[in-house]
Amino acid sequence: MHNKKLLNRAIVLASALLGSSHLSAANYTLEEVIVTAQKRSESLQEVPVAVTAISGDSVGDGGISGLVDISRQTPGFTMTQFNIAEPQMYIRGIGSTQDSAGSDSPVAMFLDEVYIGRSGGVSFELYDIERIEVLRGPQGTLFGKNVVGGAVSVVTTKPSEEFRAKLGLSAGNLGLRSVSGLVNGALSDSVNGKFSFSKKDSDGYAKNISTGQDVHDTDNLSTRAQLAINPSDDLEILLGADYSRDKNNGNCRIIGELDRDTRPLVPFYKLAVAATTQGNIRECVGDVETYQERDVGGLLAKVNWDLPEATFTSISAYRESDYKWLDDVSGLPAAVLPLIVHDYASEQSDQLSQEFRLTSTGEGDLQWLAGYFYMQENIDRRERFISQIGNDDPLSPLGPNGPLGAAQLAAGDVEFFQDVESQSHALFGQLTYNVNDALALSLGGRWSYDKKEVVQSALDYEGLGHPGVPLSLLPPYADARASESWSEFTPSFSVDYQINEDGFIYLTVAKGYKSGAFIGQASSALAATTPLEPEQATNYELGAKTEWFNNRLRLNTSVFKIDYSDLQVFSLKGFSLVSDNAEATSKGLDVEFVAAITENLQLSGSWSYLDAHYNTYISGDDDYSGNVLPRAPKHSRSLKASYLLPLNSAGEVELSLSYDYKSKFYFDPDNSPLREEQAVELMNASASWYSAAEDWKVMAWVKNLADEEYRLHSAISGFAGTVNLYAPPRSYGLTLEYSFK
Repeated sequence: MHNKKLLNRAIVLASALLGSSHLSAANYTLEEVIVTAQKRSESLQEVPVAVTAISGDSVGDGGISGLVDISRQTPGFTMTQFNIAEPQMYIRGIGSTQDSAGSDSPVAMFLDEVYIGRSGGVSFELYDIERIEVLRGPQGTLFGKNVVGGAVSVVTTKPSEEFRAKLGLSAGNLGLRSVSGLVNGALSDSVNGKFSFSKKDSDGYAKNISTGQDVHDTDNLSTRAQLAINPSDDLEILLGADYSRDKNNGNCRIIGELDRDTRPLVPFYKLAVAATTQGNIRECVGDVETYQERDVGGLLAKVNWDLPEATFTSISAYRESDYKWLDDVSGLPAAVLPLIVHDYASEQSDQLSQEFRLTSTGEGDLQWLAGYFYMQENIDRRERFISQIGNDDPLSPLGPNGPLGAAQLAAGDVEFFQDVESQSHALFGQLTYNVNDALALSLGGRWSYDKKEVVQSALDYEGLGHPGVPLSLLPPYADARASESWSEFTPSFSVDYQINEDGFIYLTVAKGYKSGAFIGQASSALAATTPLEPEQATNYELGAKTEWFNNRLRLNTSVFKIDYSDLQVFSLKGFSLVSDNAEATSKGLDVEFVAAITENLQLSGSWSYLDAHYNTYISGDDDYSGNVLPRAPKHSRSLKASYLLPLNSAGEVELSLSYDYKSKFYFDPDNSPLREEQAVELMNASASWYSAAEDWKVMAWVKNLADEEYRLHSAISGFAGTVNLYAPPRSYGLTLEYSFK
C-alpha cells in the first residue's frame, strides 16, 4: 500500500511539472537515442517499431544485472527463470518453457547482431555494454529466425582510438564481491583494440539445511576482446572473441501453496515443512548437493564496406555453449517424507552463422535493404530423472500402510538423449519509399527454410518407467530418428505519417514464423519423432512517437493485436511434459515516456495493458480454451526518477529511485490457482558521486528496497502443493570505479 501511494504521488508530481510554464521555458533537452532495430543506425524516434532501448549506464550492480531486470523495465516483457541456462522469456504473452534440443524460443536473443540459438547462450554479467534493445512483437522480416514474440538485442561497446581504461570494485551484502575493468585504445594508425572483463561472486541468498550448502550463489567470469581494423576510409572490420563461465551451487526449491491444495498428501507435506524449514523461503531441504555450471564463448568477424550507393555488411560468427546442472525438483526432506526426484541435465551446442546484407546509403526517396542468412546448429542434450517413492516403514505416509499403499514403493531412473542437427536459410529484403516529406511506405518480406534432423532415445535403467510415476510404464526406445523441413514467407508492411517535426504515427502489419519443434522427454518413439507444427503470428499495430516542449518530453505509444496460429504450448501435467499446438490472440497497449522536468531532474516510465488468451487449446481431455496465456500480466508499469546535484569543484551527485509493478499472472496454461503469482511491486535506489575530473565514481545502491518476496519459477508437485524458486531478497552494496586518463 505504501508503494502504491508513493507511485501515485510521483505521477501527480510529474503531471504537475510537465504542465508548468517553467518546463516550456527551459533550455534543456533529452539526448537522442540511436538504435539498430531496422538493421541501420537510426534515431529511436524515427523507427516505426515498438522498441525499448536501455543504455549501458543502467547495466551494473545498482541497475540491471540480468534478464529479469531488463524485463521489469520493458512494457509487456515477463521473465521467469528455471536455471541460469534456461531463461523463460515472454513478450506480449508469447514465450516457451520447452528446453528440448529440437525446439526454439519464440523470443530470440542477439549479441552484436548474431542470433543466439540457445537462449541461455548470453551472459549478462559481461562488462561494458553499449545498450540493450527489446523489440516487441513479431520481427519476421529483418530479424527473422524464430522472432515470433520479440527480440532482445545486446550491443557491446566497440573499440575506439581514444585511450580509455577503467577499473571497478563492488562489495555488498550476501557476500557480494566483484571486480571489472577494461582497456581501450589505438594499437596503430588503423587498428583499435579493447579488452574487458568481469569477475563476480556472491555467497547466495538461500541455504540447503539438509546438506549445509549455500545456494542461489554467483560465481561468474566474463571476458571480451575486440579489434576494430580500418584499412581504408570505406572499409571497417571488427573481430571479436568472448568467453563466459558460471560455476554455481544451484537452486533452492521451496514447497508452497499447501493451504490451497486438497490432495491426500497435503497434511504430510505440512508436517514435513513444519519439521524442517517452518516455511522459511530462504531454506530448503533437498537431500543432494546441487550445481549449475555453464561455459559460453564465441568468435565474431563483421565487415562493413562502403560502396558508392550502398554498404555491404558481412557477419560471420561461431558460438559454443556447454552447461550442466543437477536439481532436486521435489524440494522434500527424504528423511521425513521419502519422496525424491533428482533432475540431471547436460547440453553441448555449437552454431555457425553467416549473414550478408546490402543496405542503401543514398539520400533519395527510395531506401532499400537486401540480405541472406545461413545457420548450422548442433545440439547434444541428455536429461536424467532419478526418483524414489516410499519406504518399508509401516508408519510412513508413503509406506505399505500409507495413503498411496504399498504399490507406490518404487524407484525410477530414466534418461533421455537428444541429438539434433538443424540448418536454416533465409532471403530477406525491405523497401521504404518516401512519398513526400510527411508520408512513407515500407514493404518487406523474408523467405525462410528450416530443416531439423533428430535422433532420440530413452533408457529405463530400473525398468519401472518414468520417475515418480511407476504405474505408468515408459517404453524404452533407442535411436528414434526423424527429419523434417519447413519453409515460410513472412511479409511486412508499414506506413508512417510525420505529423510535424516532433512526431509521427505508424501502422504496421507483419507476420512472424517459428519453425516446427521436436519435443524432449518424449514418452514413446512415435512422440519423439512427431514434430509440432510451426508457429505463425500476424501483428497489427498502430503507434505514435512524439516529442513535446522542445524535446523535453518523449512520449511513445502503440496499440496492437497479434493473432497466433499453431502456437507451440508446453505444460507439465503430473510428471509428464505435454506438448500441443493452440490458437491464441494477444492485444494491448504500450506507453513509454522520458521527461526532463528540470535541468537536473529526469523522469521516465512505462505502462502496459495486455489481454492475451487462448482461442482454442485442447490438451488430451483438458480444454484450456479461453484461459489466459502464461506469464502475461494484465498491467505492468514502471517509474524512475533521477536527480543530478552539482557540487561545483567537488563534482556532482546523482540520486536515482525506480519503481516497477506487474499484476498477477499464471505460470501455466491451466491457470491453476496454485500457480497464480500475485502482483509484485519492486523499488531500487542508488546514490552516485562523480568527481569533477570525471575519473572517480562512487555508487551506493540497493535493489528490492522493500524486500518483496516473489517467485521466479513454480511447478505443481505431482503429489501436493507447488515447488518454487524465489527471487533474491533485498541487496545493497557499494561500487567504486576509477577511469585512467
